[in-house]
Amino acid sequence: LEAEWWTPHGKKIWTAELSARCDAITSHSRGCWLAQYDGRILKASIGNEPEQIWKSTYSVQCLATINDDLLVASWFNLFRIPDKGMGDEPAWQVEHAGIVEHLAINDAGDRIAIGGEDQNDYTDSEPILILDADATPREMEVVHQDDPWTADLQMDDGPEEEKIDIYADDQTAISGLLTEEERGQIESGGSAESQSNLLAMLSGDLEIEEMAGSQIDTDLLLSGLEEESKITNVPPVSDAGFDQIIKLGKDGTATALLDGSRSYDPDGMVVGWIWKDRSGKTIGETDKINVKLNVGTHHFELTVKDNDGATTTDTTTVIVE
Repeated sequence: LEAEWWTPHGKKIWTAELSARCDAITSHSRGCWLAQYDGRILKASIGNEPEQIWKSTYSVQCLATINDDLLVASWFNLFRIPDKGMGDEPAWQVEHAGIVEHLAINDAGDRIAIGGEDQNDYTDSEPILILDADATPREMEVVHQDDPWTADLQMDDGPEEEKIDIYADDQTAISGLLTEEERGQIESGGSAESQSNLLAMLSGDLEIEEMAGSQIDTDLLLSGLEEESKITNVPPVSDAGFDQIIKLGKDGTATALLDGSRSYDPDGMVVGWIWKDRSGKTIGETDKINVKLNVGTHHFELTVKDNDGATTTDTTTVIVE
């Protein structure tokens, strides 16, 4: 988790510590911009600690500069961050149909091309957009259209319909609810018993029986929901470095550098390194260590731990000839 500055002659002149893996980098007139996995954009230069200038909600796929302004491709969007207004809102934002994975600028610096896929096998290919870098940004117009699902609903207050009280004493109140035969019986003065039975059915009480269900343990239910809502921690990636073949020195030993600095955590940061030899003995607790070896084949194991306590292990082999 470092950014390093090297001369063309292979000499390292500066190192800056990072809090997460660096996914993209681009240069500007006074240094460089770095994009971390967590969406943070850092401004870095020799002799100074990296300074956060902006943060995206999502991880950043690409960075580029245009007249010292910064172009940030994050998720489905391309942002232009002005050099003199960093930390504020972007100068403009463009949304693409796919995840922006390709970003290019012409030599004149007035055209931007972006492309990418939405990673959906059931949709058509996404277009490549060509943007005018000097165009005046405008706010997207939101067109309000009638929703076909609600077009038939009466949203305004219409005339209130006449309410019928089926429990009224007069029989005319329920005439609209009866069949012609039933109305005929009432109008012709049918038997009192028939009318009584009919009215009893219409005005009868509905008996509701409350079903006794099993009692639910509220605490157990809430704890289950809480467990399901927890975000799964992605374990770190342990990288013990490449296998090595080194020559024996004049003193009968050889010194090998074990480099685990390429280890990283996708959703956090690596906080611990443990190096062990073949016997399981701990020989170091930093990302890089030097070991003095005799002739032969030597195996080493690197275990890294992230800030959430998850660990992973990788191995490397050093052959001394």
